[in-house]
Amino acid sequence: MSERKFTRGLGKPGMAAQLRETVSQVVRESTVQNKPHLVDPIDFENFVQKNKTLLQNDPQRELLLYPQDDVSQVVLPRRYRTVVSTVRQVSESTESEDGCSLLTKECLKTYSSNWNLVHYKYTAYSGSYLELPKITNSDYLKDEVYEIDTEVDQVDEDSTKSDGITKQGYLMKGPEIGSDRMFVHIGSKSFKRRYCHLRQEVDGTYILELFKDEKKGEAKLTIVMDFCSEVVRNTKRGRYCFELRMTGTHKSYSLAADSEIELQDWLLKLSSVLQHYKQQEDKRSASLERACTTPPPSPQPMQVYGTLKGLEQSMNPQLIRYSRETDTSIALSRRENRRRLFCIYPHIPHAKSPTGSSPDTTVDPYKEQFGQRLLIKCESLKFRLQAPIDEKDSLCQVEPYQTTLCLFDVRNGRKLTENFHFDINNEVVRNISKELSPVGIMTEKEEDVPLPEEIKSLPKEWLMYPKQAIFSVSNPHPDIFLVVRIDKILQGGICQTSEPYIRATKDPRLGLKLHKQVKAACQRLGNYTMPFAWAARPLFRLYSNELDTASDFPAIYRQEGNKIKDDELLKLLSEYRKPEKLSKLTIIPGWLKLKIEPITEIPENTLTTSFVPLKPFPIPPTSEPTLEIAEFEGSSEREVHPYITYINHLYVYPQTLSFDTQKIFTRARNIACIVELRDNDSENAQPIRCIYGKPGLSILRLKASCSVLHHNAVPSWYEEIKMRLPTKLSSKHHLLFSFYHISCDMNKKKENGVENCVGYSWAPLLHKGRLNVDVQVLPVATHLPAGYLSIQPLGLGKGFVFVSPSKETGITTVHEELGKHLPTLLQPSNTDFLVVNKFMHHSSFFFDIMIKSMAQHLLTTGRIKMHRNERFSKEYHKNIENLLDVIMPYLMKRYKEMPVETQELNKSLAHFLKKCLTFMDRGFVFRLINSYMDNFAPGDPRALHDFKFMFLQIICSHEHYVSFNLPMMQSRITSRDTETEPDSDELMNEYCLSENFCKHHFLVGLLLQEVKTSLNEIVQIRKVAVATLRDLMAKHELDDRYQNKGQLSRIASIYIPWLGIVLENLHRLELVHDSTSNSEGKQNTSNRISSSSSFLLNRDTNSNNTTSTSTPRSMHRFTLNLDTQSPIRVSMHLRDSTYFAAIAGQGLVNGNSCTSIESDASTMSGASQSNISQETAIIREPTENGTHEHKGHSRSLSVTQTSSRCDKLQSAEVKDLLLCFLFVVKHLGDHQIIAWWQQCSDIELLSFFTVIEMSLYQFKYVGKRQIASNSTSAGGKPRTVKAMTLPARMAPPDFSSETSGTGTLQTHNTVARENLAENESGKLHQALLEANMATEVGLIALDCLGLYCIHFKDALVTGDGYNPVMRKIFDIYLSFLQVGQSETLLRHVFAGFRAFLNNYSVTLFQGNAVLCGRLCYELLRCCNSKLSSIRQESCALLYLLMRSNFEFTSRKGLTRVHLQVIISVSQMLGNVIGLNNSRFQESLSLINSYASSDKAMKGTGFPVEVKDLTKRIRTVLMATAQMREHNNDPEMLVDLQHSLANSYASTPELRHTWLETMARNHARVENFSEAACCQLHIAALMAEYLKLKKIHTWGAEAFDKISVNISRDERGLKLDAGEICVQDIHYNEYLLLEQLEACTETLEKAERFELLGQLYRLIIPMYESKRNYQALSNCYTHLAQACNKVVEVTKSGKRLLGRFYRVAFFGSAYFEDESGQEYIYKEPKVTSLSEISERLNRLYSEKFGHDVVKMIMDSVPVNNSELDPKMAYIQVTHVIPYFEKLELEIRVTEFEQNHDVCCFMFETPFTREGKPRGNPEDQWKRRTILTTQYSFPYVKKRIAVCQKRVVELSPIEVALDEMRQRVAELEDVALIAPADAKKLQLRLQGSVCVTVNAGPLAYASAFLDPALSPQYPDDKVEDLKDVFREFVKICYTALQINSKLITSDQHEYQEVLRENYQKLCQNLSSLLGESVWPDEQVGSFKRNSAALFSAISGANNHTSTA
Repeated sequence: MSERKFTRGLGKPGMAAQLRETVSQVVRESTVQNKPHLVDPIDFENFVQKNKTLLQNDPQRELLLYPQDDVSQVVLPRRYRTVVSTVRQVSESTESEDGCSLLTKECLKTYSSNWNLVHYKYTAYSGSYLELPKITNSDYLKDEVYEIDTEVDQVDEDSTKSDGITKQGYLMKGPEIGSDRMFVHIGSKSFKRRYCHLRQEVDGTYILELFKDEKKGEAKLTIVMDFCSEVVRNTKRGRYCFELRMTGTHKSYSLAADSEIELQDWLLKLSSVLQHYKQQEDKRSASLERACTTPPPSPQPMQVYGTLKGLEQSMNPQLIRYSRETDTSIALSRRENRRRLFCIYPHIPHAKSPTGSSPDTTVDPYKEQFGQRLLIKCESLKFRLQAPIDEKDSLCQVEPYQTTLCLFDVRNGRKLTENFHFDINNEVVRNISKELSPVGIMTEKEEDVPLPEEIKSLPKEWLMYPKQAIFSVSNPHPDIFLVVRIDKILQGGICQTSEPYIRATKDPRLGLKLHKQVKAACQRLGNYTMPFAWAARPLFRLYSNELDTASDFPAIYRQEGNKIKDDELLKLLSEYRKPEKLSKLTIIPGWLKLKIEPITEIPENTLTTSFVPLKPFPIPPTSEPTLEIAEFEGSSEREVHPYITYINHLYVYPQTLSFDTQKIFTRARNIACIVELRDNDSENAQPIRCIYGKPGLSILRLKASCSVLHHNAVPSWYEEIKMRLPTKLSSKHHLLFSFYHISCDMNKKKENGVENCVGYSWAPLLHKGRLNVDVQVLPVATHLPAGYLSIQPLGLGKGFVFVSPSKETGITTVHEELGKHLPTLLQPSNTDFLVVNKFMHHSSFFFDIMIKSMAQHLLTTGRIKMHRNERFSKEYHKNIENLLDVIMPYLMKRYKEMPVETQELNKSLAHFLKKCLTFMDRGFVFRLINSYMDNFAPGDPRALHDFKFMFLQIICSHEHYVSFNLPMMQSRITSRDTETEPDSDELMNEYCLSENFCKHHFLVGLLLQEVKTSLNEIVQIRKVAVATLRDLMAKHELDDRYQNKGQLSRIASIYIPWLGIVLENLHRLELVHDSTSNSEGKQNTSNRISSSSSFLLNRDTNSNNTTSTSTPRSMHRFTLNLDTQSPIRVSMHLRDSTYFAAIAGQGLVNGNSCTSIESDASTMSGASQSNISQETAIIREPTENGTHEHKGHSRSLSVTQTSSRCDKLQSAEVKDLLLCFLFVVKHLGDHQIIAWWQQCSDIELLSFFTVIEMSLYQFKYVGKRQIASNSTSAGGKPRTVKAMTLPARMAPPDFSSETSGTGTLQTHNTVARENLAENESGKLHQALLEANMATEVGLIALDCLGLYCIHFKDALVTGDGYNPVMRKIFDIYLSFLQVGQSETLLRHVFAGFRAFLNNYSVTLFQGNAVLCGRLCYELLRCCNSKLSSIRQESCALLYLLMRSNFEFTSRKGLTRVHLQVIISVSQMLGNVIGLNNSRFQESLSLINSYASSDKAMKGTGFPVEVKDLTKRIRTVLMATAQMREHNNDPEMLVDLQHSLANSYASTPELRHTWLETMARNHARVENFSEAACCQLHIAALMAEYLKLKKIHTWGAEAFDKISVNISRDERGLKLDAGEICVQDIHYNEYLLLEQLEACTETLEKAERFELLGQLYRLIIPMYESKRNYQALSNCYTHLAQACNKVVEVTKSGKRLLGRFYRVAFFGSAYFEDESGQEYIYKEPKVTSLSEISERLNRLYSEKFGHDVVKMIMDSVPVNNSELDPKMAYIQVTHVIPYFEKLELEIRVTEFEQNHDVCCFMFETPFTREGKPRGNPEDQWKRRTILTTQYSFPYVKKRIAVCQKRVVELSPIEVALDEMRQRVAELEDVALIAPADAKKLQLRLQGSVCVTVNAGPLAYASAFLDPALSPQYPDDKVEDLKDVFREFVKICYTALQINSKLITSDQHEYQEVLRENYQKLCQNLSSLLGESVWPDEQVGSFKRNSAALFSAISGANNHTSTA
């Protein structure tokens, strides 16, 4: 056999990662997940031209036609910051010069030309839904009123104003009379103070409500005065006591007033109420007599009308209003005030997140980018050394300083800005150097130098001495330093010249002396400066990065000659914050002040860094000049911005000169470096005036000099020389450096020359045609010959020749060139990967340029007006295809190693194709999109899925996406030619993802296919896919272009296939309401097996249905899964039973009891698999605790379906899927939905409505409190229901927190999915959204239901309306009431119900009563609502239901509604739904008042019947108070429910209801045995009914073998009562079978497997008579399993069938009737004595108070008189089942001894002296045997004891009993193979190694000693001897067995046992007077009968001495 691919894949060698990849690949391939079939789009342009007239005449042509004005061209004039353009003059001047390079010209143009823009008119619509223009009438959110948020009851104002008798005040309420508590007086606790209110209800009924206090919260008790017969004073109970005596079985009430006056008043009011009743009664009987005498109305023929006729004559305003309603008016009223779904969907962001920058914000032209801008004003520089120089003799600085300011970035080790040269010298000394300096190399004529062009109009003096500058810092941080450097006039060494400054004193003579020296130095060296000092401080604060605006510097440091360079300075600054480092520097005493402030607006009269005036610039200047200082660019990409203004500067930094090795010049120490720029190297060449000068000099100079370092042959410099470069550079432009020795010695004569040249160096500006801007090391020449540039040794390698491009004919465009060359450049064979990586990163730039070029080309040439397929050349189309082909492999292969780059490439490609859709042939672009999609396949890695959906999302966000999809029915185009209506096949093409659909609606088809396929992927991929679709739909709905009538309907029509896709995945949607449904008893209704649920489908109805549904029409279309899990069932299993029988014509699904997972739904096979019959298939979903246990395996109904996944989707995904579904359903036109429904098979219809129903639950509003707590705790994650397939402890993994791994979603998708605001208002807003959402979803559902009910009436009424679709629709209507909706919505729901009642009364009142019953239940629940409007609506509907029933029966009566209402009320009590008495009573009164005010019903028996019904309801309600009292006491509650069930013995339906309730309560607390008994009783009840009806041969007696209780209880059914109920019961054999099957399951849960045989003896004959072999096979399989289980549990002993305890209650003050009563309690498994005692103690302490309850902890008989009457006592004793000898012989197994038991015993040891224990000869035992009324297990957990007898055992009998037990125990362990060594050794040890007095020997010595034995009866002594003989034998056997079992280390232990055994035998031999040592044969003895008997009977080791 060939090896499987999978295992082969596993065997491949490789690392773990490779192996994993291999495995996942193999698995991926082996999953049948077909790649979606890509359909070729239609030739779009041809199609549009062909159908031009059709499109033009379409009423929705705006959706179909592409707008003409979509794209236009705009020219924006360029704006400048400067007053004049910086480029104009330059470009003009260079234009004339010949040979200015083309590149230069083009570059210059970019600085001056205007901006060309392409304007897309609708661009606002091309982003996500968050970026759309806001709709003007945008949705305001309405505050919806929900009951769940209502704190206080809404009171109806008008109903409270009543004219009748009222009274309120405090009374004391005593215990009900009827209990034996006559001795209780008012002072005792049993009287409670209550606030009482007597009032009249709407219908005239009086009620007395008792509240805790005046606030009138919940009424504690409601006494309906209808039932009160008299009011009497009762002085026995207290002075002001009176009694309300009640009729019938009701207990009387005793009340006490506070004073005589109060008492009299109460008595008066209450008596007058009774008087009022009497009068009413008389009137009524009189009117009835009259009614009897009037002749009956003539019978009218039954018309086909709604049963609500005649309402208009009712005279009741509300009823008259209802009479005017029509189906259409109800539908129209729903259309008002609707919300947009996506405005109120709480799980998507509604506002754009501020972080994501939108691609569509209006694009501004590039601007200059500035960082944080600071204005620095230099204020003053003072040293301590000063002198009185001026005329006024005030102190002043002694010499001029040259100061520069700049910023250094220490963190990045670089100079951050250029230097700012400022001048803050005193005027007195400022010009010393100018006036005194000699003429030298540096001297220039200042006078005739003109100012540069831009500022020639400004006064020179104004610009002379700048003091303030603007700095810009892009990236502020604390390591940026402000550095000021101070130079002074050259004098000599730094140390000697700074010494006077350092030791400066107050004596002015020192300063004057220095001043004179400076003046002298000036005359010689005034042209040169020397470094002197520096100061620095950080610009920004540490940690906070705030600007530090302090004005002074900490210190001024002296410059060190050897640490002058910038690098040295950076090193010093890096240690600035370490004081110990700075302390080594020399400080010059002085103060430097600067003013620093942040600015946003630039001050007036500011100049740029190239001295061009900036706007605003008043002339003449009004303020001081401010200079902008350039910030040097950093190296990171973030800091680089496009250049906008023309600046052409070069900065030169001479670094060092190594002149120490030269031998030519003897004196070359104080070296000055002079820099100039020349443009040729001829002899008389002149420098160019382009170097920016220092303050006080002209702005542009010819030369610049560096500071001179004294006596240094290797000088360093820190000068920055800034020059303005000419626009046109040639190879002759060069920098020339001249080096001069400056003679500093003042004594030398000037004539010898101060400046001596010692060398030259030069550097050409251009190198290979590019500007040379690196660090250069230059050789120094001694002199400068002519033509020196060519002398320098140049690295002559290959030269580059520039050829100017030859002129081509014809012009090419940018997009064509890029299209041509990009594919070639990017070909993997042609390129290095760096180019590709760079391209991927910046691809959007290239694509944008291509698009812009295409747009401008089309607009300027006018080709935009041509047809699209003619706009671009074929060649260009081909190039774009090539480009896509080249790019795709990079995307598909590089996504792992380059996630960011590939993501950018994918995004920019999508944007490119999106824009191509605007300009190019759309069909062509669609094909490109197809070829892109073709690269992806299901099962791709997640990153690729992200790419794909990101791509689709961008393409689909095109502003004209809708028109690309041609939102029109294709069938209209095809049928136009034939003039016929489209037939169903053509419609089918429109409704599913057919080839035709995808062709015509290309983009939407593609997207839907992808989303559909991705639903089979992992959760993260699914989420991305569904979010893409969801956001797109949101965009349609919120787009203000599509808000007119019919537009959204058109758009929704292209999404119709989505409906099919959701139905296909129906089985994967989370059934959210299975577990969260309100405990208010939604399931209870569903569980209620209504006896009316018969649906005997005979063969005829079945065959009819078959024809309509089994046509294989749906084969090739919606692919639907039918699966036992799929439809949500609110209804219980019986109601679903025929669901599919009708659909498939045969049973599709077999019962759930089978445990095989094989074909549970052999869908297409015709073979019936029904468990019940050929006619009916029943799907059973046992509902336990409200969660469905689904067993079953899905099979697809469709042929095309690929293997689909079955894992559940998460709640958030389900919500998104449903939201999209609802969007389509909401906006589709009615005719389209109807057409779609007509195409559906019944199964599809059911699924459709299931989805609608699911939506109600998924979007259920849970209330403000819950929403707030969810948002805080779970981050807003909806709790998902655990997957059914996992064990409970393993919750399914939660993926919802994970965002997309590669982060490729657009920002708004990665926003935390539940974007719940933290603050209070956020939570409230969230709640508001959810409230509105729930209402809108409800309205959509109602629209669907209403539409279906109007148009498909015939289909719905088949089978008297008992068909699957009708039941589903009814389920949904009920769901509205179950989920709890807003007031607004419920108004519409009730209107819907009224329409339903009018049109479909046959469904409710004919045939099956289930629907009617469920409706009654829900309406009664609404009558109990906190909202008065809901109460009124539901009362009205309930009233109309009764009226309708009455009319339906031709006015005979309202039997059905009567019964169903009573059943529903009983059920509500069973579920202990807190029926608020006052609210409910008010509702009942309202119903009565309707009946009495309905004039149309006057004179019929109807009002009386209604009155009678409300009275009966009130009777049932009386039980409520007691129920609520015992809500926490499960035993009492069940007792109460049981007594109610018994009271309905003659009404099977009601008894059934209560038994069902009990079963549910038992199952909830896991009392499965009791639950099983309840179910068996129900089955017996049905059987008995069928037997009495002669339908069936056997009744309850058939269950005798299962439990003796059953026939005792259920034989009481009588059918002679003529009860109204019996007419409406529909039990039948199917229901009985169904019930019996249910019993098999509950019995299995209860582990009572032995009973299944008996039960199947009843079931099997029924199946045999039906020849249902499939079902029989299931039965026998189940039986076989049960037998195996029995064997298994017998072996393991692990089944625990419960323990029994006797519980006695004492204390009549508390336990009332129960005092002195004993019960047997059955407790589950191994409940210990302490556990049950603790439970009862807690229970009763809560009830009576902690200090009152006392537990009696022994089993001694209790003497009542000795107990404290003020206490409540509880005695608990462990008991065991007790059987007489004969019975024991029948009950052999453990099960038999624990089933059907009613006798129990416990033993109490005592001695005659009164002590409990004594010596063997004194030890007595009291055995108490109790008999219960019923056998266990029963429908209750506790049964009262009805008989008790006590037997006392004498000491020898005690010994006999104990010894027998011991023998039995030993036999148990020794004779059962395989033996348990541990147990055996324990028992042996206890028997033979006994040193204790009470061992076997003690008994033997006490009773068998020949001296003592005569005292005892001989027969007993003989019996005891026999037992001892048995004992010795069994000990021997046990020893023998042990010797075989022991391990090697236990031999010694065995020996000890053997010795002890021998001792025992010797002692016994002497006592018995015979040898008891067993002989050899004994070893092999088998169990003889005596041993066997004693083994069984001696089971009394459980003596209870607790």
